[in-house]
Amino acid sequence: MKPLTIVLPDLESTGPILDVQLGNSPTGQRALRQHGQAVPAPVSVRALIDTGSDMCALDAGLATTLRLSLIGVQFLGGSAALTADPEYSAALAFSHGVVLDITAIEVPFSGGLQLLIGRDLLAKTHFA
Repeated sequence: MKPLTIVLPDLESTGPILDVQLGNSPTGQRALRQHGQAVPAPVSVRALIDTGSDMCALDAGLATTLRLSLIGVQFLGGSAALTADPEYSAALAFSHGVVLDITAIEVPFSGGLQLLIGRDLLAKTHFA
């Protein structure tokens, strides 16, 4: 696996936050085209590399804006507060030109972040 090197200008004060492009996966693009629909352009989002998150997550509303393909539902939480969160297929492009297919649940965020890069993606990629 080729390492993906990301240089963060001020890791101490801002944390592992970076700007990436989020868009449709190749499968999602084909599905939209087959139905005669335009493929929305990727959007720039603020992402946090979150080693405490099991999976990638995107801010509520992004899936609709990008017309991402719904691929399932993840049931999260304990028995007292179980939630069903939609899971989407997407593509994540880094400034280095590296594009990775991801799956991500959709949940509401606050604080300006729009994407969490979770351990599911970190396990498949070598960040150096």
